[in-house]
Amino acid sequence: MVSHHGQQTTKQHVTIAGQPVADGSAPSWAVTGGIAATGLALASGGALAVRRRRSRKAARSA
Repeated sequence: MVSHHGQQTTKQHVTIAGQPVADGSAPSWAVTGGIAATGLALASGGALAVRRRRSRKAARSA
């Protein structure tokens, strides 16, 4: 590493010991499927609520 505008250099060594640990960058299929199912359920529920509201509004104005 160079510091102080190139006037001083320092060398360091890092040793890492132990078993590798998964970083969790790729979620499992179960998690991905659960998130997708939840999103689908929320979207379906929202569409149903809008449809009910529109049908009630149309029934009152008729």
